[in-house]
Amino acid sequence: MQVGLTRFGLKPVWLLVGVFVLCLAGVWFGSLPAHAAEVLLSQGKSVAVSSNQGSNPPGNANDGELTGTRWSAVGPTYPQTP
Repeated sequence: MQVGLTRFGLKPVWLLVGVFVLCLAGVWFGSLPAHAAEVLLSQGKSVAVSSNQGSNPPGNANDGELTGTRWSAVGPTYPQTP
């Protein structure tokens, strides 16, 4: 009567190989980049700021543009208070 892995014709080394392959798959799939959200939840919502530079108004903070616009405070202190 055979017991364990040899009962099914498998040798212990194949179990180790299988565990190694599963570990590699976990590392591979765990390192894939995350995808950005499809919807910008803050887009179009009102915004309150204590200051802004003239060419960078508060509405630019959540207008949905990723490269063309931005909001910028006056001065290097964050957070700014009114």
